[in-house]
Amino acid sequence: LITKKTKALMIPLLLGNMGCCFRALHNIERARDCFRRALKAGPNSETYNNLGACYVNEDSPEQGIEYARQSIILAPDAVRPKWNYALLCLEMGLWREGFSHFDSGFFCGERQLRCYNVSQPGEPDTVPFWDGKDRTKTIVVWDEQGVGDRLLAANLIRKLKGMTVILECHPRLEKIYARSFPWLHAIYPTAKEDKEETNPWSRERTF
Repeated sequence: LITKKTKALMIPLLLGNMGCCFRALHNIERARDCFRRALKAGPNSETYNNLGACYVNEDSPEQGIEYARQSIILAPDAVRPKWNYALLCLEMGLWREGFSHFDSGFFCGERQLRCYNVSQPGEPDTVPFWDGKDRTKTIVVWDEQGVGDRLLAANLIRKLKGMTVILECHPRLEKIYARSFPWLHAIYPTAKEDKEETNPWSRERTF
């Protein structure tokens, strides 16, 4: 038998799962409605995150950013809400705030973290991220996201001229980079195509 208490717990979970299904069908308005109705039962980090994600790449990031903030407040150790928050901030032109959380993409599977000095499987990568200060170091740069994003960001490579730079890139862009930046120390066309579209969703809890 389903008690009233059990039913009260099940309804927001059902609504959350329905919202994820509608989003998968690209029915954003129905998805938002489900997540809002689920939140009437009480605050929930996953539901706030999923509702905020309904505004990523939908030309209205300012409407979703507070939902992402609430998700982070409720689950400060969760990485997916921080990733969505970063995307929403970047859409709004809040560069410093957005990029301060952008590394969370490494930990939720949206960005591929490279390891360059690992000789044995399972060993940790000890190559540090460059802090932008010491220009006497040899640095490794990789491009990511879709090809259009890679080309858009390629202009930043010019700022590294005078340094010893090794570039890892998509094979399709090797010749373009070689012509544009002949001073690069080496170019390795080994990077795979990153996912063109990010996945901002939390999987709702199921029963």
